[in-house]
Amino acid sequence: MITPRKEIQWLVLFAATVQLVSPGLSAIGGSNVGGADDPKITPAGYAFVVWGVITILAFAYAIYQFRPNLQNASVHHKIAQKLSVVYLCFAAWLVSAEQQWLIATVVIFVVMHVLLQQVLSLLLRIEAKWTTADKVFLLLQVGVYSGWTTVAIVANTASALKFYGFSDEGDFGIIWQSVLLILAAINVLIGVAKFWKSIPFVLTTLWALVGIYFGLADEEDVNILRVITVAAIITVSVFFVLKIVLGKRTLRHTGN
Repeated sequence: MITPRKEIQWLVLFAATVQLVSPGLSAIGGSNVGGADDPKITPAGYAFVVWGVITILAFAYAIYQFRPNLQNASVHHKIAQKLSVVYLCFAAWLVSAEQQWLIATVVIFVVMHVLLQQVLSLLLRIEAKWTTADKVFLLLQVGVYSGWTTVAIVANTASALKFYGFSDEGDFGIIWQSVLLILAAINVLIGVAKFWKSIPFVLTTLWALVGIYFGLADEEDVNILRVITVAAIITVSVFFVLKIVLGKRTLRHTGN
């Protein structure tokens, strides 16, 4: 007889498998996700390698969670449904992008962003002795995934705005993309304030911001966007260092 916990484990495996194979199926189907119509503040192509890291780690985690006598089993069970929804949302995002349902892609990314932050918050809040496998397949995965969506949610919004008629050229294009870059920086700072203990989260947000900077490298008349991006990278880096210093001081004062 399959127990409820066993059923949820199979759900995670199913969702992670769908997430892993969906980019390949999109390629076979002639997907036109991304490309020449992307706005200027889209990260450079190399930055998207992070999706490969995420999907592989998620699939590895889905297999790992079946391990007998799994340590912290109750924690894995608590987050299983949310992670499953995130994995399936990724596939839904690809379908929506292919069908040019750009409003849907933004909504899906918001759902993924919220759920991933909830999962990461739980993982960082609980007192647990994490195994090496936990750290690699779960904490690393969720940190990277959440960090990427923290910036990508804004880039995805930019793609939708351009698709629905917001030109990314001229003064108007610079203005609305500048606003989105500032919002991305704010979203990252809020995330770092909450999740600074997750090094994968912080480094991935910086990876995404640096990707945006290099994505602007071949564009003309985008100096303002470059300046804002560099300012965001520096601000996030300094804020992260300050959080580490203040966090260590707090631990010393509390005697922990």
